[in-house]
Amino acid sequence: MRSSKAIFSAVQFLILVAFFSLGALFLGLYSLPQVKQNLVEWIIQENDNFLFLGQLILGTAFFLTLCFWAMNRQQLLRLQMKGTPFFVDEDLIRKIVAQFWKEEFPEEPKPKDVYLARQRIEIVASPPKGENWVEELEQVEKRLAKKLSEHIGYEREFFVSLTTK
Repeated sequence: MRSSKAIFSAVQFLILVAFFSLGALFLGLYSLPQVKQNLVEWIIQENDNFLFLGQLILGTAFFLTLCFWAMNRQQLLRLQMKGTPFFVDEDLIRKIVAQFWKEEFPEEPKPKDVYLARQRIEIVASPPKGENWVEELEQVEKRLAKKLSEHIGYEREFFVSLTTK
């Protein structure tokens, strides 16, 4: 699982827990007078609970801010051609691979994901249907390497991960 998906799942979990907790708190405040009294007494007491809760919430907010920033920063692939480096956006690579996949496998769905991993391209796709797809995949790999070389000058290796999920 990509780190961005794991972070997104964690954020969804935290938001759900917060909503369920707030809902339960307000239902308790409405239906049980003892809960109101306990909450008021807890707020009135001079204790370090507020400091701890404040630090916990701000720390979580700061952590999530950093994670969202890391997830949404632009992914670029740095290529070197004849001594002049240049950068290629991940979305451009995604479009080239999706177009190639559509040409090679018109009846198959496009790749599930295309992303950069340590300055290398990784393609996640479903295995093609049919019997000779392993041999066919070797030829497809060569044609895709040629297309990436022609379009963006990418000469390095790339990874194709096949998954049924």
